[in-house]
Amino acid sequence: MLRGQHVGMTGRVAGCALVAGAAIALGATSASAVTFAPVSASASSQYASERSPSFTIDGSGLTSNAHTVNSQNAMWTSVGHLSPGSGGFGSPEDSPSITFDLGANYNLTSMHVWNYNENFQGGDTFHNVGMKNVQLLADLNPTPTTSGGQVQIPNATGLGTYAGDDVALSLNNVRYVKFQVLDNYDGAVFGAGGHTGTNWPGYYITGLSEIRFTGTAVPEPASLGVLGVAALGMLARRRRA
Repeated sequence: MLRGQHVGMTGRVAGCALVAGAAIALGATSASAVTFAPVSASASSQYASERSPSFTIDGSGLTSNAHTVNSQNAMWTSVGHLSPGSGGFGSPEDSPSITFDLGANYNLTSMHVWNYNENFQGGDTFHNVGMKNVQLLADLNPTPTTSGGQVQIPNATGLGTYAGDDVALSLNNVRYVKFQVLDNYDGAVFGAGGHTGTNWPGYYITGLSEIRFTGTAVPEPASLGVLGVAALGMLARRRRA
């Protein structure tokens, strides 16, 4: 009898270990950080078709980890107070933004940002129109409204060796991340009420070269259910044995 009780208890302990093991496996899976590109990007405006926000996520301007100084088909440029070029829209604009769709729900811990790196005259300071202080909005809605705080994006160098910078994040269970640009490195201050400051040369524009996010995927509820059923099935088979 004692032996039977001992075996039964051993089975229960083993079953608990199986369930615990499954939970640990789930934790290990969900805790594996990955660095990835968003699946899409949209913006409040773009100067031209060759300055699309899609170029910030497709690696088009990168060679290894260095970003080109040529903005054509390699960077996003807002329209600001420029006359839109071919395919441009949204002029004039005083409150530029860009929104990223991560493709799934993530807990984000950082991002690697290549700020606007244009230097089309080989010595100018046009890269200074890159975004500086950014209000983050991030949640599960395509037009996110939940504040994620403010971050400062380091300025680009305007050189072909520019490798971008890491920026810390703390955004949990988000899919869409919006950068509401507050100002740039050339003195433009943006807002719903208009713009102030001196911008190169009075264009009031901003832009971005490339971005990657780092974080852990949030498991889908269905995945949790499948894992739970599998763990219970393993426990039942162990008991019958």
